[in-house]
Amino acid sequence: MVVTERQKEVTLAVGRATMRGTWYRAASSGQRVTLASLFRAGMLKRRAWRGVEGAADAAHEYQLSDKMIAALKEQAS
Repeated sequence: MVVTERQKEVTLAVGRATMRGTWYRAASSGQRVTLASLFRAGMLKRRAWRGVEGAADAAHEYQLSDKMIAALKEQAS
């Protein structure tokens, strides 16, 4: 997967939240689109904080996926 600068910035913000043990919420509508694309690529996990998971009007928050954390650890070794 080719990662854009915007995706890198958002992934870094999500990573900071994940390392603090918190979940990241989009700061803008543009970030919502970016977060959704990273989620679909398997880089993030998400949960609904408002509404029902899977509903069109649900609001989500994100953390790095276990797959992403493992890839980062492997890369650091």
